Amino acid sequence: MHSYHLRVNTIPPVYQKNVFLEVGKLNVISVSCPQGRLLTEMLGTNEYSQLNVLIRKKGSNEILHHFIWGSENPKLLVGEYEVEILSTPRIVKNVEIKAESESKISISPPGIVSLVEQRQGYGSLYVIHEDGTSEWLLDLAFDAKRPRLVLQPGNYRFVFRSVHSMSVLNTITTDFSLKSGEARAIRLF
Repeated sequence: MHSYHLRVNTIPPVYQKNVFLEVGKLNVISVSCPQGRLLTEMLGTNEYSQLNVLIRKKGSNEILHHFIWGSENPKLLVGEYEVEILSTPRIVKNVEIKAESESKISISPPGIVSLVEQRQGYGSLYVIHEDGTSEWLLDLAFDAKRPRLVLQPGNYRFVFRSVHSMSVLNTITTDFSLKSGEARAIRLF
């Protein structure tokens, strides 16, 4: 009789140590792996070409699974998970997976913002939270192309300064709101 370590490729994997197999016999190994399914839903038109999703066990930083929103409905072991949707801004949802059931998470469809500026320069985009605080999201450099951003609904601030400006007094700050499915052009001059 030989001893083995068994890995069941569920999400997350299940391990069973010291499994004994008898030579010349049909060996049946029973491992408890209750699972449920995670469903993803966009509540309208999806403007994302690829929206990445990360799954972690709740309270852990280890990424257990990665997939593109809407491309699969992964089966997960029963438990509590944190699902991070890599939209702008990122969305984090907690979900509980129950045996033989489906747990659905949904997000609002994004809006589209085109930033219009006739000068070369640099800018930063911030999300404004309900309590009035702002959080940096991304930096942009303006050249011949006009940036087109796919953003979740919310309130934003864009800060811009021309590449030729030497003074902070020439910084342009523009606050705007964006709704689901809305397309907006934001002029920075």
